This record gives sequence, structure tokens and C-alpha cells, in this order.
Amino acid sequence: MFRWTADRCRRFATRAFVAGAALVLAGAAAAASLEAVRVGAHPDRTRLVLDTSISLAPEITRPAPTTLILEVAAAPRGDLAPAGEGLVERLAVTATARGSRLEVRLTEPARLKGAFALAPGDGRWHRYVVDLEPDPATDAAREAAPTPRSSPPDRPLRARVSAPAETSPRRRPALATAVPRRRPPPAPPVVVVDPGHGGRDPGAIGPSGLQEKAVTLAVARRLAARLRAAGDVEVVLTRDDDTGLALAERLAIAAVNEADLFVSLHADSLPRHPDVRGASVYTLSAEASDPEAARKARKENAADARLDVIATAPDETVRTILTSLMRTSTGRRSTTLAQGVAGDLSTVTPLLPRPHRSANFVVLRSLQTPSVLVELGYLSNPADEAALAEAAHRDALAAAIFRAVTAYLNRG
Repeated sequence: MFRWTADRCRRFATRAFVAGAALVLAGAAAAASLEAVRVGAHPDRTRLVLDTSISLAPEITRPAPTTLILEVAAAPRGDLAPAGEGLVERLAVTATARGSRLEVRLTEPARLKGAFALAPGDGRWHRYVVDLEPDPATDAAREAAPTPRSSPPDRPLRARVSAPAETSPRRRPALATAVPRRRPPPAPPVVVVDPGHGGRDPGAIGPSGLQEKAVTLAVARRLAARLRAAGDVEVVLTRDDDTGLALAERLAIAAVNEADLFVSLHADSLPRHPDVRGASVYTLSAEASDPEAARKARKENAADARLDVIATAPDETVRTILTSLMRTSTGRRSTTLAQGVAGDLSTVTPLLPRPHRSANFVVLRSLQTPSVLVELGYLSNPADEAALAEAAHRDALAAAIFRAVTAYLNRG
């Protein structure tokens, strides 16, 4: 049984920093423009597309289950609000000091299916795509809701109110005997598990052909199953099939779901050094802790190139954000989680020397969510590759990460 902590409450204290960081990331907002906003309904999703003059990634928040807010560092060009379609009831675009603010009202609670940037292609505008899908929890609640009894047309249904026990219906109970109103239980912590790579991007490939994307998905599913079985935690997988996701999309899924923890799973490869083996855990930093960490960050940050998506922030701008981020509790909590994960992994698999390392990983650039990137081993090493192909070893890795995550949540 998990014990709820004050992490989510503490995150509100960082919002002032987040707002300031967003202004820094805007950078050239004055020169950027939001040219068009389009909404399209599809059988399995509703797609929102932003056309901008340069590559931009909006800041996405969800203040209410049926409201999405997108802050874009680009000035709107004219009246851009399109008609609602699908899950989008209506959309309003307003100019702000940093660019544009899009308020999207939904017909029902929805889940973010994807969010990613696209190069102009044959057109002249850069595009940012947000895909929404119906929330399965809402559908399940709707189906489980009891059907109200029918009543005559001229007699509306009225709720029955029982009088308090041993109290006259004409008299209110004394304050001393009144039953206090119970506060609603706190929301469970949200853990986002991110299986690295996918789709056209296989990630690392071992000598026998084992692909990183298959390993990470298998371990992620096992980890998600353990967390769900334990209860009192909500688990979100960034992908649950062989789908390619942009790095910005993975971050957006964590942000929209208000993640309390973000765990990204990977497997490395060093074909020129097949003797190197062992797991490791990475956190975010502006400067890499060592040359190997820097190499790993460059490799993972280049994943978007294999998916025909583009980078959304210059390194010099990000460096300013990261330097400030490391001074916040998010960086410290990420380190605590990483040390716990490394410790539990050491009981089931070999580790690299100094297993906790840090570098500038795009997928770890969350301003509010403690985030770690776990390297499960080296596919270029025959022993590691053989182990990562076995179901028993995948179970052991998932169990170790599960223990570290639950210990972190219980620590408060």
C-alpha cells in the first residue's frame, strides 16, 4: 500500500520558476508567428495542428479534465480560432506577452495520445501536432453508472434525503453531533513509464539481432503491471506497442498527465567495446558527468532524426534552463530516485562503475517531475544481450525498478 506524499503540493511552489523558464525558452518569440490552428476529427482521435513560422513546442497544461491550455511562443496572425470538431467543443486564441494562448474546451475528458513537431515538408510552415483520444476511464464510468428510474413527465426526479438517526425531521442536529463532511481522498501518484525508441527507430541492436525497442517495451509492461497490481498508483505508458514517439511527445505525455515520476527505459550498445556491460541510471544535467554519459546523451537525443521530427530548442537556451533546474527540488529528487534504482538493480544485474551518471537528455527535461533514464544493459555485450532476451531477467529488472519506485513514493 503506497503512502501519499506532499510531492504534488510542492510542485505548485515551482510554478513561478516554470513560468520564468518558459519565457527564457520563448527566446525569439517576437520574431515567431502562429499562422493557423486546425482541428480535425478522426475515428480514433481528434487532431489539433498549429502552423508556426519556426519550430516551436508549446507548453501544455490541463487545469481541468475538459480543458487544455497551450502556451505558444509565437504571436497570432489574425483570428485563428477554428470551429470545434470531435472532442474539441470550442477553441479560443488570445495574444499574450510571450506569444499566444490557446484555450481548448473539450466535449468530455480526453487523454493525450501524442504531441510532436513536424518539419515543413512541402509547405512553408512548421507544424506542431496534438492528438487527443477519449479517456477510457470516462467510458468505463459512464457504462457503470446506474440508469435512473423513469418518472412521470410532470414529476422530476428528486433525491431522497434521510433524516439523521434519533433526530426529529423538523429539527437540525446540534453542532456537537453533526457528522463532519469528509474530504475527498487525495489523487494517487502518477508514474509515467517510457519505453525508449519504437516504430522505425529500433534503438540499439545486438549481435544476434535483439532490438532495444523490444526490450524496453517488454520491461516497461512488466513494471507497469507490478505498479498497477500494488494499487494506489496510476500508471501511464508512453507507448504500449511498436509506435515511434518524438522526445517532445514523451515529455508532453508526462506533463499532461501531471506525472509524479518519469522513468525512461533504454539499452545501450558499444560495438567497438563488446566487453563493456552493466546497467546504469542517468539524471539530467547541463554538463555531462563523464565522456560516456555525454556520448549516451548525444545518441538518445538524436532519436528524433530517425522519426522525421525536429529539435525544438537551441542548446544555449536549454543550458540556461538546466542550470536553474538543478537548483530546484526536482533535480534533487531525481537524484534520490536514481540512487534508489541503481541500488535495487545491483541485486539482479551487473552495474557500470559509478552507475549513477548525468547528462543533458532531452527526454529528462521536465521542470516539475523527478525523472530518470535507466540503461538496462549493453546489447553489444553477448552476456547482457542473452540476459535481456530472457523473460526471467526482464521480470527481475522490472521487479528491481518497482522496488525502487515504491520505496521512493513511500519515503515522502
